[in-house]
Amino acid sequence: MDNRGSNIVKPVFFPAGVADPDKRVAYIEDGAAGIEAFELNDSQSVWRSPIAARPVIVNNGRLAALRLVSEPPDRLQLVLLDTNDAGRLLQQSEPVTFPPQIVPSIVSGAAFQYSAVIEGNDVVLKWSAHMRYLGGAAPPSYVQSQTGVRHNGVVRINLVTGTVATSSSENPDEMQLPPPLETATVMTEPWCIGDELAVIVGEIAGDQQVLRLEKWNPSTAALRPPIRLINGEALVSYVTPDGRYLLIHSESQAFLPVSNDIPWWLFSVERGQQIARLKYERGAAEACVLDSFVYYIAAAAIKSVEIASGSVMWQHALSLKPVTPRPPLRQ
Repeated sequence: MDNRGSNIVKPVFFPAGVADPDKRVAYIEDGAAGIEAFELNDSQSVWRSPIAARPVIVNNGRLAALRLVSEPPDRLQLVLLDTNDAGRLLQQSEPVTFPPQIVPSIVSGAAFQYSAVIEGNDVVLKWSAHMRYLGGAAPPSYVQSQTGVRHNGVVRINLVTGTVATSSSENPDEMQLPPPLETATVMTEPWCIGDELAVIVGEIAGDQQVLRLEKWNPSTAALRPPIRLINGEALVSYVTPDGRYLLIHSESQAFLPVSNDIPWWLFSVERGQQIARLKYERGAAEACVLDSFVYYIAAAAIKSVEIASGSVMWQHALSLKPVTPRPPLRQ
């Protein structure tokens, strides 16, 4: 994974994994069946690896994936596979350790989140997590004092040697809300969009819920004018992993449980405008937008939906025994 100078390579997000920079091949975690590579245009399988891991980034013919280490528990390990040789294992890193009471996961969620980029010969993981007490006898006072506190860290994993270096985050408060939003009803965690931060805020207007997009400069905390997105009942928001798109659907009883035509509104975060109205599929998870298509997981398959027409272009079956839970589309 050679990179010139200090260039940073970012992932192309895809449900359960990543796509290559050319957006031709997807690499996914398929539960107990391991990692699969398949063509994006028609979902035809290219190769499978028995390694159960979550692809996080691919570049120059090499795929980096994270897997859980069972002994000792609560550790992660990075594996490096050759995409041009049927996923042959090239390297595996030292185990990545985390502070006590933090439970890492290879799927980003509310309790543990991470992002991965390539810098030179390193994969850099930035993680954020809530300290959790998992029950049983009352913990020591120092554990109780840390419960609910968000912690951040940075892990650098060398792709040549597999060595691991850890440090605390340089900017632990970089996702802090600006003062005017501290008392607002926030519907999502703050996320990065370019050089700005964004969040979805909800309010009640009559008998309707109104969602608006708020953006601000993290250096000055100066807010841009809010953008009103949509109003309705029981609205659920989901931000795509790249932060560029927002999907909203309603869980109102007007749509559930009998209706099969639940609107799924797609917005551009950069422009603050609606792009399309699609059909929401119950249980949809891990949605991503690549060019003219939305990809998501539902009913044990990855599905490709053309944005312009709303048509399902293909479905790619997944293993029925996932090794990691897939959170629903809500934040």
